[in-house]
Amino acid sequence: MAKSLKKNLLYSTFYQVLIMIIPLITSPYLSRVLGPEKNGIYSETNAFAYYFFLLAMLGVNNYGNREISKVRNNKKKLSDTFWQIYYIQFFLTLFAFMAYILIVLLYLEKNITIYLIQSMYVISALFDINWFAFGLEEFKLTTIRSTLIKVLTTVCIFLFVKNPSDLLIYALIMSLGNIAGLIMIWPLVLKNTYFRKPKLKIMVKHLRPNIILFVPLIASSMYQYMDKILIGIYVNSKEVGFYNYAQNIIAIATSLMLGVTNVLLPRMANMASGNKQKTNQFLDKSLNYTIILNVGIMFGIMSISSEFIPLYLGKEYNYTAKLLEILAITIPISGFSNILRTGYLIPFNKDKIYVISIIAGSFVDIIVNILLLRKIGAVGSCVASILTYTTITFLQCYFTRNEIKYKKYLKESFLFLVLGFLMFLIVKLLSNCTPYKIVSICLQVICGFIFYCFSSLVLLFVKKDEYIIMVINNKIFKRIEAKRDEET
Repeated sequence: MAKSLKKNLLYSTFYQVLIMIIPLITSPYLSRVLGPEKNGIYSETNAFAYYFFLLAMLGVNNYGNREISKVRNNKKKLSDTFWQIYYIQFFLTLFAFMAYILIVLLYLEKNITIYLIQSMYVISALFDINWFAFGLEEFKLTTIRSTLIKVLTTVCIFLFVKNPSDLLIYALIMSLGNIAGLIMIWPLVLKNTYFRKPKLKIMVKHLRPNIILFVPLIASSMYQYMDKILIGIYVNSKEVGFYNYAQNIIAIATSLMLGVTNVLLPRMANMASGNKQKTNQFLDKSLNYTIILNVGIMFGIMSISSEFIPLYLGKEYNYTAKLLEILAITIPISGFSNILRTGYLIPFNKDKIYVISIIAGSFVDIIVNILLLRKIGAVGSCVASILTYTTITFLQCYFTRNEIKYKKYLKESFLFLVLGFLMFLIVKLLSNCTPYKIVSICLQVICGFIFYCFSSLVLLFVKKDEYIIMVINNKIFKRIEAKRDEET
C-alpha cells in the first residue's frame, strides 16, 4: 500500500496550490460584497464552532494518521484500528454537537441564526476521516474529490452571494461544501476495511493518546482561533475582519508547506522503526528546504503588502496591510516548527515535548493578547502570534537538542535571511517603477522571485547540496548522451 513519495507530494502540493488559488479568487470578491464587519461576524462564529469541532475530533487527525500508517499492510489490523478510533470520534461528535446547540440556544442572543448554521461545521466531524486517507497515503483520491468540491463551492459563492445580507447564504455554502467533501472520502473505507464492532475496553486504549494529542490542539487553537474571538470582545467585529484577511493570506502563502507536512507524517511514522540514518537524512532535507522556502515567502509578503492589499481587497482594508507585514514574521518560525512536529515529534512518539511546547505557547498568546489588545488593537494579536510561535519552536528545539543538531540550521537561516533581505530591497526599489499598480506589482513579484530563486540555487551549489549537485549532474549527463546520439 505504500505510495510513491514523489506522487504523493505532487498530489498534496496540487491540492494546496488549489487551496491557495481559490481564496485568492474569492477574497477580493467577498471583501467588497460582504465588507469588513460581515466578514468579521463570519470569522467570529466560525471560530466559536471550531472549538466544538475540535472537541469532536480530539487528536484523531494526528493520532489516527500515525496508527493507520503502521497497520496499513494488514487488512484485519487496519479494519480493527479504524473502527476502534472512529467509534470514539462518532460518540464525541454527537456530544459536541448537543453541547454546541444548547450553549447557542441558552446563552447567545446576537447572530443566533448564523451560529445555528455553523453547527453544521461541528456535525461535519462525523464524516471527517482524512486521517484514514492520509495514513494510507491515498493523496490522489482525496485530491481529486476535494478539488471538485472546492470548485463547486467557489462557483456557488459567485452565483448566490451578492450583498452583505447574503452572509447566511455564504455560511451555508461553506458548511455544505465542507460536509460534501468529507462524505466523498468514505468509499475509501469501504474498499480497504470491513466492519469490526470494537469492544469498549479496546476503544479506551486509543482514548488516552488521543487526549494527549488533543491538549496541544486545543492549546494551539488559542493562537489560531481565539485571537479572533478576543479581538471581537476587546475591539470590534470590523477589526476581526481586517485581522482575519491578514491571517488568511498568511495561510494561503504557507499552504504549500502544509502539503509537504501531510505527506511527511505517514511516511516518517512508517519509517520510524526502520533505518534511522535514512530517517534523519529525510528530516534534515525537509528542515533545510523549509527554511529556504519560508524565508523567501516572508520577505516577499513584507515587500509588496502595502501596494498589494489596497488593490486586492479594496482601500478600506489598508489596515490589513500593516497586520500582514507583522504576521509575515511568523512564517519561517511556524514552518520550522511544523516540519519538526510532523517529521519527528509525532512519528517518534515525542508527544510530551509537543504538548508542553504548545501549552506554553498558548499561555503566551492569551497573556500578550489581553495585555495589548485594548492598547493597540489587532496589532497586539500579531505581536502575540510572533511571540507564541517563537516560544513553541524554541521549546521543541531545546528538548530535542541532543537528537537534532540545530546549529547548522541557524547558520543556514542567517545566509538565506541575507538573501531574503536583499530581495526585499530590490522589490521595494521597484515599487514605483510604473504608474500602473498591477503592472508594478507583477514586475516586483517576478524580479523578486527570480533573484531569490537564482541566488538560493547558487548558494546551495556552493555549499555542495547533494540534491542540487545530483540534478545538475543528471542534466549535464543527459545533454552529453543526447549529443552522442546526434553524432551517431
